[in-house]
Amino acid sequence: MIKHIVLLQFKPEITDDQIGSVLNQLGRLNSEIPAMKQFSFGANCSPEQLNKGFNHAFVMEFSDIKGRDDYLNHPEHIRVAQELIVPILKNGLESAITIDYEY
Repeated sequence: MIKHIVLLQFKPEITDDQIGSVLNQLGRLNSEIPAMKQFSFGANCSPEQLNKGFNHAFVMEFSDIKGRDDYLNHPEHIRVAQELIVPILKNGLESAITIDYEY
């Protein structure tokens, strides 16, 4: 299994409804990518104050590396990322962190 974790820092004027609308488009890809097993997203609610300005995250779970790679290369993922997510990030891709791990 592969966990794909993305931390995002959105522009302050972007609402939670706007963020949810955009991120839900990524979650809908599970109908086209069978290896995508789970998708969730949310706003930071940690009391630790260690988020370094990253205020939202989403997590995906894939059955294998190929499934994760299929998602990363899927035209709809690329479109949503480039056209919808990056423009509302505080500093473009500088405002995104991605880490994947296999378990």
